This record gives sequence, structure tokens and C-alpha cells, in this order.
Amino acid sequence: MYSRLHKAALRLQKRIARLTPATKLTAGYLAIIMTLSIGFSVVLFQISANQLHRGLRRPAIGVDAELPQFFDLYERTRLQQIFSAESELRSNLVLFNVFVFLAGGGASYALAKRTIRPIEEALESQKRFTADASHELRTPLTAMQTEIEVALRDPKLKPTEARALLQSNLDEVVRVQSLVEGLLRLARNGGLDIRQGVDVAVILKGAVK
Repeated sequence: MYSRLHKAALRLQKRIARLTPATKLTAGYLAIIMTLSIGFSVVLFQISANQLHRGLRRPAIGVDAELPQFFDLYERTRLQQIFSAESELRSNLVLFNVFVFLAGGGASYALAKRTIRPIEEALESQKRFTADASHELRTPLTAMQTEIEVALRDPKLKPTEARALLQSNLDEVVRVQSLVEGLLRLARNGGLDIRQGVDVAVILKGAVK
């Protein structure tokens, strides 16, 4: 029995995990709305039922106590009226909660989408930023690795060629350092728009190289 309940709980957990964030948030909003609505309906029903039953216990006005058959008929009629009123009130409250569920579901979904949209945009922007930063960091590191591997495989590497290799690697290190400093500056400024001058000739020269 315990294993079945555990498996059912795991299946339910997996299904919940597959739901979109907007759906989960909608369910949360709707649960709050329905809890308040059902609680209000229960309190209203209890108050109304108590009022009706207190009215039942009141003395029958205008009914002669010496005629018990009429008094019993009067009481049965009043009891039927109370039960009918309770049934009608219960039906109205059920319809009211169904309406609240439908209207609240639509409103909750719209509010959830509006709440989730900035978060999704921020996450998408973060993913693009991570992908772009990874690409920019990978490019100079790959160039350095390729140059070093080629140089190590050349047994006749001349000092001038080694010096040129070291200078090229140093340029790539400076490029990586500049990129990291830019990322840190961007993080410190909270992603604000940072404008600075750019030397296009230097960029084109580096791209051609």
C-alpha cells in the first residue's frame, strides 16, 4: 500500500514538474481565490441556516394551541420552507463558486502570464548573454591552443618563430583579459547601457588576422 502511494506521489510530482511556470502560478492564484470563496460560502451558509432555524423555534403566532393538528401542519410547513431555503441557498453558493472558479481561472492565468513575462525575458537575455560570452572566450583560447600545438609538433622551431608565437599568445591573453574586464564592468553596472568609443580599424585588423 505504501509503495503504491509512493509511486502515485512520484508520478504526480513528475506531472507537476512538467507544467509551465505560468500554469503553476495560475494554480497558486486560483487556489487562494477558491479558498477564500469557499470559506466565505461556508460562513454565509452557516449564518443563514442559523437564522432560519432560530426562526423555526419562534412561537407560532396566530395559531391556536388548542388545535394541535393545525399547529403540527404549521410547523411541518415551516420546516419544509427552511429546508427548501437551505437547498436553494446551497445551490446558489455552488453556482457562485463555479463562476468564481471560471472567472478566477481566467484572471489568474492573465495575471500569471503578466507576472512571468519579465522573468522569462530576463532568463532568455541571460541565456543569450552566456552563449555570447562563452563564444567570445572560446575563440581566443582555441587560437592559442592551436598555435601552441602546432609549435610543439615542429621540431625545427626557430627562436624567432617561438618569439612570434609567444607574442601572438600574449595578444590573445590581452584580448581575454579585456573581455573579462568588460563582463565584470557590465555586471557591476547591472546590465545598463554602456557606451564607449570603438576603433573600427583595430577590430577589422584583428578579424583579418
